Amino acid sequence: MYLGVKDTDDAMRLLNVRALLAGQAWYDMTQYRILPPEGISLHWSRYLDAPLAGLLLGLTTVMSPALAERTLAVLWPFGLFVIYLVLIGATARRLFGLPAACYAILAAGLASSINWFGAGRVDHHNVQILAMLAIVSSLAIDGRPYILGGIAGTVAALSLAVGLEAVPLIIGIGLALTLKYIVGVPKAREQLAAFGLSLGIVTPILFVGQTSPSLWLVPTCDSLSVPWLALSTAAAVTCMLLSAVGRVLRTWLHRAVLVSLTSLVVCLLLYPSLQDCIAGPYASLPESQKEVIGNITEALPFYHVLATAPSVALAIIAPLAVAALIITMRLSRRDLRAGGPNDSWALTKLSVALWLGIMLAQVQIRASIIGWAVFPVAAGYIVSVLVQRSGIHLSFSEVAKKLGLGTLLLSQTWILIGLLVSSSSKVGAIDAGCLHPSQISALNALPPARVLAPLDFGPHILLHTHHVVFSAPYHRSAPAVINGVAPFARDETVMLDVVRQYRPDYIIVCHDLNYGAEDSVGTRLARGESRFWTERVEIAQTSLVVWRVIPERVGRFFKAASPVE
Repeated sequence: MYLGVKDTDDAMRLLNVRALLAGQAWYDMTQYRILPPEGISLHWSRYLDAPLAGLLLGLTTVMSPALAERTLAVLWPFGLFVIYLVLIGATARRLFGLPAACYAILAAGLASSINWFGAGRVDHHNVQILAMLAIVSSLAIDGRPYILGGIAGTVAALSLAVGLEAVPLIIGIGLALTLKYIVGVPKAREQLAAFGLSLGIVTPILFVGQTSPSLWLVPTCDSLSVPWLALSTAAAVTCMLLSAVGRVLRTWLHRAVLVSLTSLVVCLLLYPSLQDCIAGPYASLPESQKEVIGNITEALPFYHVLATAPSVALAIIAPLAVAALIITMRLSRRDLRAGGPNDSWALTKLSVALWLGIMLAQVQIRASIIGWAVFPVAAGYIVSVLVQRSGIHLSFSEVAKKLGLGTLLLSQTWILIGLLVSSSSKVGAIDAGCLHPSQISALNALPPARVLAPLDFGPHILLHTHHVVFSAPYHRSAPAVINGVAPFARDETVMLDVVRQYRPDYIIVCHDLNYGAEDSVGTRLARGESRFWTERVEIAQTSLVVWRVIPERVGRFFKAASPVE
């Protein structure tokens, strides 16, 4: 079994690490083998590339580069998962006791979030899950408010530097802290001040550390930049102001008025710089590219995934919904006998993360990781309460209800339900066999060439071969995204236009896969139907369908490509 990277983003992360070790500049996040010679810009963080590069460099001293990369692809996510389990257990124990901690660790091993810690997952999602859990944990447990608030703010800043997935959680947790401050919970003012101050100080330091000075004033919505720096700075100033004035405000009403007025001023000041980002990182993209990105599963809303792949959608959202509903009901009843004196605020922060994950998944299902970051802790609490309330005199119906409720927290239960209600077993993704390294590596039998391939093939071809490509699923380059879909899913004239423009040497498709309509040029090429301007190339040990482009037959405006250096 191959234990290297399997996902497209994981492949691209490893390519970034290779480039860093090969001498590419720290600030240069360009992948030059996509749409050469200019390449495409990525919005990813060097802060994640650095530890991966260091570990890979160490491994290459005792093993071959290929084996070192495969070892890295196993060790990195495994190490992060161990840290995840330790943090889950420690958090659940501090909040709800030892039984809850044991159940929480068990839930982590059964939850959907474990997929982000599987072998080959070297991209940033598992790091973001860890960061989100650390933020919630630091602010939920009882302890020294300045230290815990500072830890939460620092981790939040690091999360923003790595990616923006945690922005809604940071805002939601900040609102929960503010609510604690308003009602006058002890230590809330100190915790709010430490959180805001550390967030406001560390965020710009990390920004400067990974952003070229020439880009400091360039606003972007998909990475830490001027708009998000303004937001974090405003949060820091607001938290410090509330903390300072809070010493003299004695009633919750006065504090609520202060928070309302301050929030209104901050929103009015920040809206001009954030309005382009509120609609998401894809708002400014061409409509043709939005349509393409809309076909990427993780970028789809929950209801769309539910219609096409019920088992996937239910496994991701249903357990979060069950946990969120149960915890919200307990908060409404103020039934806190199973926990300590701070149980209500701990549950509030867990519910904030769960509900945020559920609600934002209605826009893009990948946002559910916000809820999955804390789900094991929530599940551990729920199961511990169910067990504590069980007794030897329970009736069969009561036992069945408790077991049924417990099984509803399992993704596996919802996968089964989804399979039962759906007649379709295919999600529409590329055949995994076509992206297997053994299939892609066979393309090295061809001399270095320029390759036009479907969207998800790009990073895998770059990782396992010496070729260059013209497509990849990264939204900063509209041509790279469109080239991976439109030429294959539409008629032959679209394909020919792309061929004339980019002059690929080869076109590669996955065997017997439908690209859009049944009669699209991509579908026909995948079935082995030759076009007048292509010639089939047989390559041993691969099931990919490879076509050589015949330049003189494409058109008089076509010029033969120069060899790849």
